[in-house]
Amino acid sequence: MDILKSKNKKINLRHYIKKHKFLSTGYVIASLFSQICNIVSLFLIAMFLAELTAGNFDKSLVYLFCAVGFYLGFEFFYAVIYKFFYSLVAKISYKIKVDLIEQVFKISSKSFAEKSSGVFINRINNDPERALWSIENIADNIVALITAFFTMAYIFLQSWIIGSIFLLALVILFIWELFRTKVYAKNERQEKTSSDASNGLTAEIIKSEKDIKALDLEEQLKIVATQNFAKQSSRLQKKYVTNMYFWSSRGMAVQIVIMLALMVGVFWVRNTALSIASFLFIFTNRVSFENIIWRFGNTATELANLKVATSRMFELMDNNKFKVEEFGDKKIKINGNIQFENVRFSYVDAAQEEDDQEKTTKIIVPENKKVVFENLNFEITANTTVAFVGKSGSGKSTILSLIAKLYDATENGTVKIDGVDIKELSRDTLRQGISLVNQFPYIFNTTILQNIKMAKQNATVEQVEEAAKKACLHEFIMSLKNGYQTKVGESGIKLSGGQRQRLAIARALLKRSKIILFDESTSSLDNTTQDEIKQSLTSLAGNHTIVIVAHRLSTIKNADTIYFVHEGEIKASGNFDYLIANCNQFEQLFKAEMIV
Repeated sequence: MDILKSKNKKINLRHYIKKHKFLSTGYVIASLFSQICNIVSLFLIAMFLAELTAGNFDKSLVYLFCAVGFYLGFEFFYAVIYKFFYSLVAKISYKIKVDLIEQVFKISSKSFAEKSSGVFINRINNDPERALWSIENIADNIVALITAFFTMAYIFLQSWIIGSIFLLALVILFIWELFRTKVYAKNERQEKTSSDASNGLTAEIIKSEKDIKALDLEEQLKIVATQNFAKQSSRLQKKYVTNMYFWSSRGMAVQIVIMLALMVGVFWVRNTALSIASFLFIFTNRVSFENIIWRFGNTATELANLKVATSRMFELMDNNKFKVEEFGDKKIKINGNIQFENVRFSYVDAAQEEDDQEKTTKIIVPENKKVVFENLNFEITANTTVAFVGKSGSGKSTILSLIAKLYDATENGTVKIDGVDIKELSRDTLRQGISLVNQFPYIFNTTILQNIKMAKQNATVEQVEEAAKKACLHEFIMSLKNGYQTKVGESGIKLSGGQRQRLAIARALLKRSKIILFDESTSSLDNTTQDEIKQSLTSLAGNHTIVIVAHRLSTIKNADTIYFVHEGEIKASGNFDYLIANCNQFEQLFKAEMIV
């Protein structure tokens, strides 16, 4: 397998390197010249030693002077190499990260739900540079190996017995290094998997620090974090310690071989079968033998690192590993009619973690599924306000995800928008025609103005303020020192839960999509604010299809139709008064809410 290629046939490292032919060509040429200078300087040193031991001091100084000149040339070109390479790393890693981020936007929400955030963070932020540095190390090792092999060839010409000793040892140690590399690659994959888990947990802890403190979860999370970090540390230690044992045994073997070769050399010099100059050259360059083994081993290690890094980051572009969203090409102007026909949807309910010292793989067990909907049917008329209510876990939020095409119906059934199968509609049609406000909306680390304008970049300040007023957020914003230019911090940490929800509602109101979905989006609001937002939503009625999921039944009293969902089925539907009179479970939910 070509390790520059990913399992995705279209995108690989070579694809990016080819886009920078000037830099990559300059890197190769500079590498070539540096090694030529290095090899020539070595042979000039050999001539220097020969002339020196022969008593030709003036001639030996000429060779020495030339050798130093070529070595300076080697150092010069070495600096040029890194100038080209650093530029390549910066440009290529930047482009890969941009492409990976673009790919992440295409990955389905279901894929995100099944993966840790650390899986994405490491692949995007760390693996591109790791892969490129591995390539540089491999290239550096290869050119150094060329020099070392030239040196060993010269030693072989001077003494075939010493050369044969080195050659036999090289064959044995090459096999040893191949075995070490196989073990290292396995340990590297395991350590990376643990690192993904630790990074994901760290991100969750940082984002939820308020909830952790409020719920007194510090000790529990500390235990979980300790276990994660201990596992990562153990695997990291195993990787390096195992490698150290291999290196140590290799180092001892190398020193024994060198000692044996030098003893043979002394014997041959004593018997005048080897000149003192040749022996001095062998003695001076004895490290070339060790260098070949070290460079070969390091190359094998970096090849393993490169393979792991490239396979990990380009897995994001593998639809079999990270399922991407699929859209049709039909473009329509959405009117707002929604229809579910025999929709079936299921989640994977059980997963088995296999950790067999080879790799950590999540095995999905197909027969263990949680069926959310078996045969769901309903229709929402355009420009009406509809609500879905029921106990937690009944499938209400899943319905909104299916309408927004964050999830797709599984196996059978059809979701239709204005009579068209949602799978046939284009991405732009759906994304521009549907807005979803979550219970825990994500607020970006920028100003309040920019957060709201993300829904409509060309919106005027007046339009933003109007949306904020309808979301009951304007007065709060104006009470801040910097008003709409106030930065809210990462995840909107400077805002309360209710303020974040109102900001998200303002975004949706500014976007003014034909279909607006609210998933528990007023749960953190006080009754007064909630009533004001209800009035704002009422003002949209007749021009937008509004679908609301709510636990607080008092918030959806004015809905045109309310669907009562229980265990994945619609048990009853009608307006609020009808359900109170005719659905005992709905009545019980409402009375329980009033008691609370």
